[in-house]
Amino acid sequence: MTIPYNVSKTGIMDQLIQYFEWVKIDNTNLLKPKWHPEDSKIYITKKELYALADLIHNTLYDNHPKLKAFVEYLEDMAGVFQKLGLPLTWVTPSGLTVKQNYVAYKTIRVKANFNDNKYTIKVPTDKTQLSKQKAGFMPNLVHSMDAANIFLMIDFLIKQNKYINIFTVHDCFATSPYFIENINSIVRYAFLLIYSDNKYIDNLHKHCIENISSTYTINEDNTVTNSLDQRFRIPTPPKCEDLNLREILEKAIYFIH
Repeated sequence: MTIPYNVSKTGIMDQLIQYFEWVKIDNTNLLKPKWHPEDSKIYITKKELYALADLIHNTLYDNHPKLKAFVEYLEDMAGVFQKLGLPLTWVTPSGLTVKQNYVAYKTIRVKANFNDNKYTIKVPTDKTQLSKQKAGFMPNLVHSMDAANIFLMIDFLIKQNKYINIFTVHDCFATSPYFIENINSIVRYAFLLIYSDNKYIDNLHKHCIENISSTYTINEDNTVTNSLDQRFRIPTPPKCEDLNLREILEKAIYFIH
């Protein structure tokens, strides 16, 4: 679930650790599975738990190389924008323009006038934080696409003159029992509008190119040169596998709480 939000191996370990409890055996801190009986003698170290998180992370990307290619594309594109001094900007299928610009801060020490104490404060600079730009691109893109899905769903309902009680939180939907089947069908329809082809990736790349070319000249070899005369290659968008999304969505399940 948190892979689309760029979770790290440490983040996976932090999620796994909630299923364990710390115990001290022979002055060594170990982790014991909560689901095991009290008299269980099975323990693991934090290092071993991290190895499990590493295995989960690598297995997912090994089994889904297209996902890895997409993640690398987003990270590389974020790196190009950061080196060019530009904020990341994209337009969702609903027409919403999203701007991502994590500002870098610098730390300075100041002395207060009312006493002799010195304080540390952070002030913004004109630079961006590359690590946050890279880490935030995919989760923010996912959130924006979820928001676009909601917009398309509501837009469809309005155009069909259908008035349904509906509540949304990210990609979760709630409605009256009578309308569950209707919402289920319309949500899938909205997803089809967005993901039924490779256009959402192509459009994302198109917007990135337009943003770069509005300030810099893109060379014939698909590179761009910044103000310091440094040249960077613009990443090529990955191609999605030919999936039958209609069949997938027809077989998809939904949960009622």
